[in-house]
Amino acid sequence: MTNVVAVAVCAGMLLAPTTLRLIRDNLLIPRPVATVEAATVAMLVGLLTATATDHGRGPQLLPLIVLGVAAATVDADERRLPNRLTAALFAATALVIATDCVSTGSIAPAVRATTAAGIVVAGALLTKTIHTATIGWGDVKLLPSLAATLGSSHGDAVYVGLAYWVVLIIAAAGLTMLLRDGRPVLVPYGPALLAGTFGALWVVT
Repeated sequence: MTNVVAVAVCAGMLLAPTTLRLIRDNLLIPRPVATVEAATVAMLVGLLTATATDHGRGPQLLPLIVLGVAAATVDADERRLPNRLTAALFAATALVIATDCVSTGSIAPAVRATTAAGIVVAGALLTKTIHTATIGWGDVKLLPSLAATLGSSHGDAVYVGLAYWVVLIIAAAGLTMLLRDGRPVLVPYGPALLAGTFGALWVVT
């Protein structure tokens, strides 16, 4: 327990500034990051890193933690997922999976990751074709990285992740409707997708 707390504190101190900088640099409307928001991001990054380390996957999940939290925060604030963050996360995820394959001498993680990403993206595109407003293009661009991370970790993690995504998105939509004060608003999927991904990783692996 002491080691987990130490990792959480160190990760929060070391990684939070980078995450906060990514958030600031990708906001369309520049604004100072409030102290409470900065503390929340630091705590979240620290806890996610500590939990990932405790599961033996700390280094592998760092791109998802830093870039994912930044993207989800921007999405919650501006209802958009910046292309720069989703593209960077995709590249970093691919690099992590490729490195894992080289270190283990097995291409199985890459095969599972590619399959999972392909199926999930195909489903998202089909959904957008049937009803455009159901899912945004930013979400479609974020999903390959999340699905690949789940697939490379464990085949069953993808199914659990899908279930979590649906439940959390419905919950986010319901909460947004309650707080909208009669105004039409977009539901940010980013935080729900990120939370569902980590939830599936912790449950299955």
